Amino acid sequence: MEAVNPKMPSTIDAALLAKMNERGQIPGCIVEGPLAFDNAVDAAAAKMKGITSPVGGAADIFVVPNIEAGNIFGKMLTYYCKYRVAHVVMGTKVPILIPSRLMTVRPRCCAWRWAWQRCNR
Repeated sequence: MEAVNPKMPSTIDAALLAKMNERGQIPGCIVEGPLAFDNAVDAAAAKMKGITSPVGGAADIFVVPNIEAGNIFGKMLTYYCKYRVAHVVMGTKVPILIPSRLMTVRPRCCAWRWAWQRCNR
């Protein structure tokens, strides 16, 4: 989904986050959205759909609308795509890490390091 659809609240949220980034309210990164998964990880797909953002094909962080979607998305990335992922809930006083019981040490350490950096800004 590359366009805001009023019937899909997550697309509105994504557009608002991108606008906040544009205004400097979310500094130190590039926020783009809404952006479908294929456009976020595959530069050719982004180009085919006319997406000219530097995020197209090069996303480092994915924001999902809720914990259920995040769980499904994270497991899909881990088991199907063989990506190393960190499951982190943001928007709380401190980041909440949600490691899988099957997660190896390396992804856990990546999640802990990322959360530590967020807490010590």
